[in-house]
Amino acid sequence: MDSFNSKKRAAQEDFLDSAPNKKKNRTQGSPINESQEENEEENEDKDVVFANDVIFLRFISNPVDMLDSNPLSFKPEFTNQIFGEEEEIHGYEDLKITINFLQSQFYANIDVSYSKKNDDADNLHELFGKVFKGGYYKEKQEFEKLFSKEKEFKPFGKNIKNFQIEDIHYEVQEKYS
Repeated sequence: MDSFNSKKRAAQEDFLDSAPNKKKNRTQGSPINESQEENEEENEDKDVVFANDVIFLRFISNPVDMLDSNPLSFKPEFTNQIFGEEEEIHGYEDLKITINFLQSQFYANIDVSYSKKNDDADNLHELFGKVFKGGYYKEKQEFEKLFSKEKEFKPFGKNIKNFQIEDIHYEVQEKYS
């Protein structure tokens, strides 16, 4: 997955490098000098992150699964549906976004942490709200209350098979038509 993201970023950079007028001053149309370009890149790099690098997804069934040490976390391959074609998030330093889904019912908790937020930063909760139409939990404490419901959850359909792998019990349900 990381090599895919690296290749994707490299392709994006190649495209941007080949774009006409890349190194033109936007207001005057004249070339920018190297120090202006370096300052511009430093400012951009500091405030812009590639969304796929800072988002972690987890499917969980108990509170222990929410710990940062959970080895089952994974990064998304695409985030353009939320953050646009460039898949960039603007205005945060040391940004980390963890999205926890309850395994059976898919309730979501989105935990956003950062060390600094600029005044013009992307409104992450607004962006996620457009995608999570049924809503999501911002507070871990409220989300953790759902674990009792997780144990009681019974899927729709008729149970046609049960099996166990290690300590985990699985059920296969017949789909209603």
